[in-house]
Amino acid sequence: MPDPLDSKEIAKLAFGLYPHVFQAGEGQIDGEAIVERLKRIRAGFVPETEFFSIVSWLGNCAGIFRLDQTPMPIDVKVEMRAPDFVTFVKHNERVVPLLIEVKKSDEEKLVWSEAYLGSLKAFADTLKLPFLVAWKWRDIWLLVDHSHFKKHTTAYHLTKEVAFTENLMSMAFGNVHIQMDHEMEFMIEALLIDYTLQNTTTIPPAGTYQIQIKGATFRSNGKVLKISNVEPELFFLFLTAPSENRVEMISERAIEIIYNPEAETSFSLSDVLLTFLFMTHQEEKLDWDKILREGPFSSSGTQFREALNRGFENGFVRYVFEQVPQTMPTCFS
Repeated sequence: MPDPLDSKEIAKLAFGLYPHVFQAGEGQIDGEAIVERLKRIRAGFVPETEFFSIVSWLGNCAGIFRLDQTPMPIDVKVEMRAPDFVTFVKHNERVVPLLIEVKKSDEEKLVWSEAYLGSLKAFADTLKLPFLVAWKWRDIWLLVDHSHFKKHTTAYHLTKEVAFTENLMSMAFGNVHIQMDHEMEFMIEALLIDYTLQNTTTIPPAGTYQIQIKGATFRSNGKVLKISNVEPELFFLFLTAPSENRVEMISERAIEIIYNPEAETSFSLSDVLLTFLFMTHQEEKLDWDKILREGPFSSSGTQFREALNRGFENGFVRYVFEQVPQTMPTCFS
């Protein structure tokens, strides 16, 4: 796969992405096409593989290992079930081992039987290790200590509201939330072919137009930056952010297509991984296991976290949010 942090490759991908989704005349992005593409990417993941990929890419753990259930364990007096993963998280200059069970559900709560929860807890208690649940709710990953399950009659419930307030994805794996500066602009200069504007103060009427791309630049705090002068991590952050766009006239035949990050919106650092996959893979169905076997990703969340401070300096990044849970687990205290 191409190196996503090569500036020439990023420029090539950017030119390929933005003109493709631009509908000339109204300056609209074909959002449905992008959403469908991302859905296909996400559908290629089983939840365990997606979680493994995200945690590995985020780069804040010393290791993550799958606990295989085969062959079937021998009979034991106390029923125990191994969670999906054991991870070793870096926290305050020490390594914290965690057992994690992965689930995917779009319902408002997870409902587990007492026997199921008890078998996982028995395994963790035997090893004297913290036991957490990684819950993929829609497209959001939530990591919660098992103690937040509450008994209702015979079953145990973990509600979405509790999971959001007690989410440990930021503390454990560095999955911060990022808001880009909405005044940052990415501008594509294009020449209209076989069309001349009668009034340079009005954009072309709705319709389909052929255009030639003449160049692209970033504009921030009154400064104009060439793509080659923008570090790749900041470029990928910009491409990941939800964006707005407009068209402006610069001459009788030339237009600028201008993209701004949407104001008051944010995204997770792990979404950058999906941007990378979206831009570097064109297959309808991806063999994620094969991709993971080929070796580590050629970028990491660590690189992007280091770039965020530089993003403040040049006007790309406005806020970075590191979530702290309402209840601090003993393993992190």
